[in-house]
Amino acid sequence: GDDIKEENDVKTTEEVTRTPRSPSPSSGSKTKQSSIKSASSAAVTAELTTTTTASAAENPRIQATSNGHPGMAAFAHWYEVETSLYRIYTLTRKDGAEVVPPYIPHSYRGTVDIFLHVTNATNHMINVFWVDYKGKHVLKGTMRPNQTFTQTTWIDHPWVFEDANDQRVYLYYVPYRVIPTLPTAPTLSPDGETGMHKFRLLPPNANDEFNIAIEDRIMPFPAMTHLHQPLYGITWTLTHMSRCMTTDDPSVDTLQKYLTNIIKSPESVKYRQIRIASPRFKAIWESPMRGLLLAVGFVEQGRFAELGCHDFPLSRDRVQEVALLSYLLSEWKSKPNALSLNQPQGANDGFGRAGFGRAGTIN
Repeated sequence: GDDIKEENDVKTTEEVTRTPRSPSPSSGSKTKQSSIKSASSAAVTAELTTTTTASAAENPRIQATSNGHPGMAAFAHWYEVETSLYRIYTLTRKDGAEVVPPYIPHSYRGTVDIFLHVTNATNHMINVFWVDYKGKHVLKGTMRPNQTFTQTTWIDHPWVFEDANDQRVYLYYVPYRVIPTLPTAPTLSPDGETGMHKFRLLPPNANDEFNIAIEDRIMPFPAMTHLHQPLYGITWTLTHMSRCMTTDDPSVDTLQKYLTNIIKSPESVKYRQIRIASPRFKAIWESPMRGLLLAVGFVEQGRFAELGCHDFPLSRDRVQEVALLSYLLSEWKSKPNALSLNQPQGANDGFGRAGFGRAGTIN
């Protein structure tokens, strides 16, 4: 059926080694063999009962005591890690607290180029510096208010944006990976071949802790400002999945089964407490689909991903959130694979950083 259940390491009666029959057993031997069989059967029954009880006891109670959505903090943390594979923004603070630039203090010889498109939407003149191969800040231009700076550079090359009048640093920025292009989130530069990182520098809000704000429509920053509701997180994650997954990935169907079980049986704890190490679930949890589960309210608690609380069924509102995710996932799966589009150079070969390949492995 559609139920996905954890497998218990228990033996069946077919797996128990039986005592071989003698070619010509006597009646006494038959009686003895029958006794052995009975004892063996009792031992198997006892083993099954003990193992199953022990397995059930391994699952602790769901830790949450409320059925309310836990908030988007866990999603935001996952999102910041996921998007840092492509670019990192480090903003300086209004209170003057020291920030650490997100790079080894020089550029590397690059192998994949990237097109920067940065607009100054503040009221300040902003200097743009490239950090060269020796760590020196090289002035590449000054942006007046409402002016756009463009530059072809390499992935893993750091850039610094500072106030032209008082030399106050606003932003440390590093492009780490070419972002695959999508019809709804294009990342091709005007030459139709190079990947583009595009963002705007904005004045901060009065209650912001930073000296400047960022508008990035492809990978919004920061997450808690732009993706603070479950639907926003789900929508962004589905878009991101199109960059790195195909719609025929079997783990998508597996996730749909997990969601269906929750919708059909919101009172059942076993469908809302999932062992992360389970091979079928691990493939989901270690992919961008983790963002979908975090957005809908799953919480990582030790060895388990948990939804809702232990003593009450999942509330109607929470079930509706899961149902919405299930529907949007089905819609996503019905669309053509976006990775078949003409992609920027470096988007499909796995290169994430200059001199490095997938997940930082040295080529």
